[in-house]
Amino acid sequence: MELLNRLGMTQAELSHITSPQSLGVPLLGAIEWDETTIPEALQPPEAVVVQAPAAQQTPTPGAQVALPAAAAVSISVDARVERMLRLALKTTSSILLVGPPGTGKGTLLKWVLGEVAATPERYGFEAGFDPNPLWRTPDESWTAFDLIGGMAPNPDGVLTWSSGALLNAIEDNRWLILDETNRGDMDKIMGPLMTWLSDQEVEVGRSAAHEGQPQHVGWGVGRQSTVDENADVRRYLAGTEFRLLGTYNPQDAQRVFRFGQALSRRFVVIPVPAIRPGQFTQLLEESFPDLGADAVAAISGLYSAHLADDSTALGPAVFLRMAKYLLAGLSTIAPHATAPTGPADPEEEAPEAEETPLLAELLAEAYVMGIGRYLAGFDDRTFDALGERIVNDEAALPQGQWTWVSSQRNVLS
Repeated sequence: MELLNRLGMTQAELSHITSPQSLGVPLLGAIEWDETTIPEALQPPEAVVVQAPAAQQTPTPGAQVALPAAAAVSISVDARVERMLRLALKTTSSILLVGPPGTGKGTLLKWVLGEVAATPERYGFEAGFDPNPLWRTPDESWTAFDLIGGMAPNPDGVLTWSSGALLNAIEDNRWLILDETNRGDMDKIMGPLMTWLSDQEVEVGRSAAHEGQPQHVGWGVGRQSTVDENADVRRYLAGTEFRLLGTYNPQDAQRVFRFGQALSRRFVVIPVPAIRPGQFTQLLEESFPDLGADAVAAISGLYSAHLADDSTALGPAVFLRMAKYLLAGLSTIAPHATAPTGPADPEEEAPEAEETPLLAELLAEAYVMGIGRYLAGFDDRTFDALGERIVNDEAALPQGQWTWVSSQRNVLS
């Protein structure tokens, strides 16, 4: 019964993997073994739950009431991923987190930034150090001007040097975070920085249209970033505690931009994979204890079906949001019934009304709202295979609801 309830299995499925033969020990008695005796190869991967600091809401000018902080966000990541990120921050200046959507790359960065600010010595930084990061999200309109800088007219209409995000971060002694880097063509945008990323100094422009003072970006020997000015050159020097961090979505890179090999070699790349289905179910149950077993099994089935193929794999964040929708829908919408067909004979007993599967309807709606934009990008073969896994393998959605999902995908695409 525990297997049937926990795994959402049918009795027929259970009979294929179990035997009526006795184990020789009482199942519900004292535990006869210790988990430390399990061979390492058979142990489940360890996961770490990290929580990004709650974001403070900025009040409207003139408002008298302070706004509450946004709720903190928790994610589950593999323990080795968390360790790789911590050690990379100690040893490397340029770090890229790579993983499918929803794995929590941004939340993981916010968490580790909070950890660095709270305990900088643990990461090899000076006491009191604060990364105070400058966040930027590149897009397809970005050029080297946005990241590095270039010539721009001043209020008098004269072309002068204007610094970009990187040089501004160095000048202010802040870290730079480039979120969703593949939204911009970083091979072109960061082209002038290839030499700098290889720990060398490089000229990136001049202060005036004709001649002018050279603008250099390089690396300093001190902990803090500085700007060294003299009559000959202006040098933006990143300190030993400066970090350039980025996130990268390989699925979107199939449709947007990719990192070339030459650029990606300049970064330490940390994979942030989606957690295993069992880890996701545990996280779902812990995050939403009021969610019923049927809903947990259905959402977990959707997650597992997506994770079964690299081309459809998504992180847990987008699936966790479905739980909020289900809880809201199940608590505010009374289950309704389909209208029965009236009998021809008034004396004939009327058939009972069939309840509409409200949970399945709400789940399909939450799925379309959360995953629909990804479904629209899948080719028909990938989409049909995903539907086969969701309906038949995982029984997460009935066929009728998947047909409705398909119709909504056509609208979104």
